[in-house]
Amino acid sequence: MVDPCCTLKSGARIINSVVSRNCLIEERARVENSVVRGGSRIGADSVINGTIVGKSCHIGHDVTISGAVLGDKSVVTDYSTVGE
Repeated sequence: MVDPCCTLKSGARIINSVVSRNCLIEERARVENSVVRGGSRIGADSVINGTIVGKSCHIGHDVTISGAVLGDKSVVTDYSTVGE
């Protein structure tokens, strides 16, 4: 489920996930089996799987996050790996 106030860029994929209000999912990012809370940004080419992303988080480009819980206003820098 994706809130209609979200911005999904070209090639972004949302699979079995909830994306809340005012989120930005950039090019070729994939969000699977996850919850992304309001105002968060997922960078291009990032993969988020089995994760809860808190409000107003910034996930950089080419990031992989699996099986994690990120608190509100968390920042994950470009090219990082978090979780399993």
